[in-house]
Amino acid sequence: MDEIIKEIIRIDKEASRKLEEAERMKDEVVKRQIIEENQELRQRMQENVKSRLDKVRETERTHADGKIAALNEQKDTELAAMKRVFEENRQAWEDDLFHRVLGR
Repeated sequence: MDEIIKEIIRIDKEASRKLEEAERMKDEVVKRQIIEENQELRQRMQENVKSRLDKVRETERTHADGKIAALNEQKDTELAAMKRVFEENRQAWEDDLFHRVLGR
């Protein structure tokens, strides 16, 4: 009878040890899965952020290019107007300066 009880206790201890080992292995597998999922999630998030940044950069570049083009057009228009005013008034300005220098 003592042998049977000892065998039952031994089997119970062995079962407890195997159960603990199974729990430890399960915990390791779950931990590894969590780490892998976390890495995948980080990678997807980084890709999403990069994609969004690229879109924002392109939008801002397009907007800036439009503003630059508008400013260049305005500059060209104003420069042409200044040249026109200069050509229209050059002779009068030269004559006025000439007379002022000579005191006439």
